[in-house]
Amino acid sequence: MKAAVKNDYETRNVNFSVMIGETNEQYMALLNNLNIEPGLKMLDLGGGYGFVLEKIIELKGAVPFHYDLVDGAQHQLNKGKTSHLAILNNNRPGPEIRYLHQNALELDLPQNYYDVVLCKMFIHEIPEAKKQALFNSIYSVIKPGGSFVIWAPDLSVADKDFYSKVIFEKDKLAGYTSFLINRHFSLNEELFGYLKQAGFTQPEKKHSFFYDLHTINRLQEEFGGDENKLSQWNDCILKLTASLNEDIRKKILVAIDKTNIHLRFNRAIFKAIK
Repeated sequence: MKAAVKNDYETRNVNFSVMIGETNEQYMALLNNLNIEPGLKMLDLGGGYGFVLEKIIELKGAVPFHYDLVDGAQHQLNKGKTSHLAILNNNRPGPEIRYLHQNALELDLPQNYYDVVLCKMFIHEIPEAKKQALFNSIYSVIKPGGSFVIWAPDLSVADKDFYSKVIFEKDKLAGYTSFLINRHFSLNEELFGYLKQAGFTQPEKKHSFFYDLHTINRLQEEFGGDENKLSQWNDCILKLTASLNEDIRKKILVAIDKTNIHLRFNRAIFKAIK
């Protein structure tokens, strides 16, 4: 097995619940599509420190299923092991967990094995030229009749370029060099194209919801408390919004104050069947 490639996730240490503000309602929609039940074999690919598993246990209780957490950053997996240990001690019988440090583009996993594969906010971490290879690899490890569930930005032609530039500028200020090189956000039709070419059927958007980006939430988590970096990001965002047409700007730009810009985008849960 080839070792996972070093990337900025090895040093990035953030609390996503602080940065993103996701709700239990959104996670319940996700769980409804994962269909967690005893004996299920699930792969959480690019799952970081396994926050999804924590939400599964919180919302569904102790379910004995097989959960493989695969990530390219050992730091994230170690963080997950620590946080999961305390949770599992109070929830038995709980899931059987494996922490696998692998490059998502060079998976060393059994073929036709998983009932469900989840990629939550991960597909955009793969460069455009390598995305189809990722989808092909995911298809190969899912059982016939199994499902592939994706939680991803739900971008339109009108807002994709703006969203990509906002995130790019944040990553540049935060010093995430590998993110600047690798990240690529796809439109839904591109996502469905990758799924169909890999062999998946019935790709559809199952649930959509608002994602509220508050720049102030990144101050401690990604800028290390550097208010100058936050100010630079806010200034850049305001310049970018000036290029949007009025209708899109009103839709995306919710509020501005001295230290925070509130932007609103869409995210969605997608599902396809092997």
